[in-house]
Amino acid sequence: MLIFFYYFLDKQFHDYYEIFIVLDGRIKHIVNNKEFILNPRDIVFIRPADTHDHIALDGKNINENDVVF
Repeated sequence: MLIFFYYFLDKQFHDYYEIFIVLDGRIKHIVNNKEFILNPRDIVFIRPADTHDHIALDGKNINENDVVF
């Protein structure tokens, strides 16, 4: 699944695991109220019920590939 994020999403959580890799662009990713700056080739593992939001940095689109299970 290829996803593009352009703006903050409302904090979200789900009842499944999610792994994603940043393919292009930079992302501010907030997980459980902790901020991380992600760059291409960074991999993130999200557990069920972790809250998270994203914002694209540098005014550019981002690409990421997700696996959910």
